[in-house]
Amino acid sequence: MNLPAATTTADATFNCYATDSVEKFARLGSLFLQREIAEVQLLDLGG
Repeated sequence: MNLPAATTTADATFNCYATDSVEKFARLGSLFLQREIAEVQLLDLGG
């Protein structure tokens, strides 16, 4: 049985979206993830 190679964090990507302050999300998210969040996109829920 051939298993796929394990994905390393260098291969992983993620997108971040916030419905409020993108700066606050990036700051707090960076603390939580223990890595910098380079870009956060504002998601307008139309409310």
